[in-house]
Amino acid sequence: MRHLLVMVLTFMLYVYPLSYGQVVFVDMAEEWGVNDSDFTAGVGIVDIDSDSRSEIITTAFEGNDRLYKWNGSSYDELGEDYGLAVDADHHHQIALTDIDKDNLPDIFISGDPAYNDDGFLYLNYGHSPFYEGAEGYNLDYVIELGSAFFQFSPTSELAVLCGRRFMVRQGQTFLDITEGSGFETIENVLAPIFLDIDGDNDDDLFVGANWGSEYGRLFRNNGDTTFTDISYNTNEGSFLVGQGVATGDFDGDEDFDLYLTSGTSNNSMWFNDGSGYFTNATEYSNTGVSGFTRGACTGDFDNDGDLDLFVNRAYEYNVLFINNGDGSFFDYSEEGGVIDSYNGAGCATSDLNNDGQLDIVAVNYEYGPKQLLINQTQNDSFLKIKLIGEYPNTLALGTVIKLYGCCDDSSNTEQYIGMREVRSVTTMYSFDDPIIHFGTGNYTNLRAEIVFCSLKAGEISNITPGQTLTIYESSFEDVSINDQPNALPKDHLILNAYPNPFNSTTKIAITGAGNGCQLYIYDILGRLIKSENIQTNGAGVSFCSWNGTSNSGARVASGVYYVKAVSGSYTASTKIILLE
Repeated sequence: MRHLLVMVLTFMLYVYPLSYGQVVFVDMAEEWGVNDSDFTAGVGIVDIDSDSRSEIITTAFEGNDRLYKWNGSSYDELGEDYGLAVDADHHHQIALTDIDKDNLPDIFISGDPAYNDDGFLYLNYGHSPFYEGAEGYNLDYVIELGSAFFQFSPTSELAVLCGRRFMVRQGQTFLDITEGSGFETIENVLAPIFLDIDGDNDDDLFVGANWGSEYGRLFRNNGDTTFTDISYNTNEGSFLVGQGVATGDFDGDEDFDLYLTSGTSNNSMWFNDGSGYFTNATEYSNTGVSGFTRGACTGDFDNDGDLDLFVNRAYEYNVLFINNGDGSFFDYSEEGGVIDSYNGAGCATSDLNNDGQLDIVAVNYEYGPKQLLINQTQNDSFLKIKLIGEYPNTLALGTVIKLYGCCDDSSNTEQYIGMREVRSVTTMYSFDDPIIHFGTGNYTNLRAEIVFCSLKAGEISNITPGQTLTIYESSFEDVSINDQPNALPKDHLILNAYPNPFNSTTKIAITGAGNGCQLYIYDILGRLIKSENIQTNGAGVSFCSWNGTSNSGARVASGVYYVKAVSGSYTASTKIILLE
């Protein structure tokens, strides 16, 4: 019966399409096989195997961590096949990263310090199973619920706030550099969100805090390994209570604002003036709901060009706030089909069915059902952007994209549409699909400005709505202009190995290494196993082989190894698996 109703609704929306400001969601969790019963905390959405269809990964306070993969008509639950935890023990935060820098997303899950201090790092080989490697990277001890990865300066390695520990990648491990960083007094970390609050192209930190703190805390990045607590930098002298946080440019003034979810109190909205000074705009925005909120997520759900808000509440109906275009919102929850609430926890957004409309996955405590809220809007007023970063930040975390557009009218005046940032964590316990989504409204000619964390920057002009662009960081230079959508790298270094896994010899392919490169092979602890000078074939593809022996000629043990190539100023790495 429900399936028939969905078909009827889909037909009606095709005949009578929704206008901007209207959106309808249908919960397809049961029909699409995402109906396992767990005490679920967090959710992350990402394409783990580059098949152009994003997977859904959920964390369990009690029950199983799960991975849902699309099979063509519904989702298969493959968590155990991928090595995720069965009978999970108080797992909460899920964070996005690429630890081994192979352009395949890895997953980090934080436990609950009240029960355990464990962190779980699932290394992704592009196929099942994942490899759990937290201990090898010194990330197995979390202390707090929340963790998030970021790059703190244009030239830095990947870093992580791992609970209360500020850690930076060095070799094949992470070093604790908390002392002297400004993070020594952080506690009760529940939702760490890295975002650029002041437009200086490095990520600052907002910490949503657990029940022991009175307010959320804001830290400004000093551009090195230190941060300054500027939590007082508001019109009220501090933020209000904030367990979770969602962020976006809600008022359309080209900076990131904050929406704090408060748990037992009222949620609050804070508008940024562009310098990192925030004003309480809760009353103006009409978003100060209570009802015990943990997660909230943002997105342009009606594709009209401004940012909307979904609030996953525990004790009252879930809320869909539609933006009026000026940072004030109206409650469209009942009309939008999202009101069912089951003790809400994390939530995340993605275009799950690749139709250009942004969908929502909401998960729930107390064995409440998972919700797949599939957007029934049908239009081509969208632009999606997939970013391919460079070493050491292959997921392009911290990249900011601003979108502008012109309407098909006589004025031809360009207007600002919105801005997005790629993040490891986007709200309490959860992360959105890293493929950036914009609604484009009535704009017909688009221009995107892109600034990577490395400060490589550029723009792409004359973009038509209704498509997905793949943008390579390597195609940009510092403050350069690139007018070609789907630009391929001009300078690059790429490593591949086949077969992988292997049990005898693997062939390593090196692309773009100029007149030569140095090849290094490390074990999972960062110890150098093999090094070799490789004579390469110009900018083409050259090959070498490794037979699983060290520099001394001794056969090495089975396991995961890392191959790194260095040619001039370019580096590339990949991981290989030796099986006996």
